[in-house]
Amino acid sequence: MEPVSILVASATFLAAEVARKPADAFATKLWDTVKAALRNVLDREPTPADVSAATIRKAAEAPAVVGALHAARSSSSGLRRAELVGNVLRGARVLWVDDHPENNAWERELLRSLGVVIVSVESTRSAVASLRAESFDVMISDIRRDSEAFDGIDGAMQIRDATPTLPIVFYIQDVTSRQIPEPASGLTNEPNELLHLLLDRLERTRI
Repeated sequence: MEPVSILVASATFLAAEVARKPADAFATKLWDTVKAALRNVLDREPTPADVSAATIRKAAEAPAVVGALHAARSSSSGLRRAELVGNVLRGARVLWVDDHPENNAWERELLRSLGVVIVSVESTRSAVASLRAESFDVMISDIRRDSEAFDGIDGAMQIRDATPTLPIVFYIQDVTSRQIPEPASGLTNEPNELLHLLLDRLERTRI
């Protein structure tokens, strides 16, 4: 994997970590350093799509930014694993189902920076249509959709019945129980664990 790619992944990983766990002082301090440099490059607050190879190259002219990105990579076992087995991720196709895609924008850019192709949809109906038109290696889904507490599980069961070999991972806001709902092969609310869950499944089918 190109060094700049893992640095971009480290930046988006930091942002996703802070969005998920704002009380994490270590990640917040690192992200504040990177974000301030990106803001200087862009003259505005960075968005997920702004964290590209070009902006990271410019931001990384400051030694503190390079240090923060390397610290992020060192602190994430998922990033280190992704760097070692980058070929498993490059070109992998992920269908991401969430009615509020803005809640995981940083995570999607994290995966894209590692070479994953993401197709994002907001409903089970759209997911089924996408699966009829294209093939995917993994599906990531939410569970709660608006007022429906288990709509994501119901949708995942429909999709599992139609495509029984498609691995499904639930990525949710809060994990109150470690019990994984039946249609899924993984459940998490952490970016680092999400990387591991995807790699677990992709290593079985793409090596």
